[in-house]
Amino acid sequence: MGKSLLQKNPRLKILLPLLLVCTVWVLYVYVLTPQLAYRENLKNRLAALDKELTHIYKFTGAITTEERDRMVQELRTIRQSLGVGLSSQEIIILLEDKSKLAQVDIQNITFEPVVTKENLEQRSMKVTFAGSYQAILALLKSLEEYPSFAGMSGLTIQPAKDSKELTAEMKLTFMAIPENYAKKDVSSLPVRDNPFK
Repeated sequence: MGKSLLQKNPRLKILLPLLLVCTVWVLYVYVLTPQLAYRENLKNRLAALDKELTHIYKFTGAITTEERDRMVQELRTIRQSLGVGLSSQEIIILLEDKSKLAQVDIQNITFEPVVTKENLEQRSMKVTFAGSYQAILALLKSLEEYPSFAGMSGLTIQPAKDSKELTAEMKLTFMAIPENYAKKDVSSLPVRDNPFK
């Protein structure tokens, strides 16, 4: 009597899996691969800076305060962009700062357990906001610019009760390198007055 669409049109049996494979390929090539390449590039820069500092300490014994401050600041910037040691408290402070700038009120933050895979910590949380539509969009755009921000999912926006504002709930994910990932800290390197003795 009534045949299903797949039985009526056998081409769909071939086209649907092909479409699914193409979609997965596009997401892998244009979303996941550039993010992984960017993180790998930052890791390589961090390793090169650490190697440069080790080399300088080895042959000079001491470096000028100005040069040291510059290198420490650059190392700190790279560590921050990689999210090294990004804690829940730092994420809360970040969300509070960004929400104040966007004029959005954070109503609730619920953290999920930290997931570690491939030397990266994934910190996820469910956040509930209240504010105007433009303010919520401004907050999302400002979060996208944060280097350790990995993405959001499950965004729901609905009118708030007894108010002209909107309530938004979403899951935010941040990626971080664990604090103890590096084998040596710069401050723990041995310093000798004369390396040729």
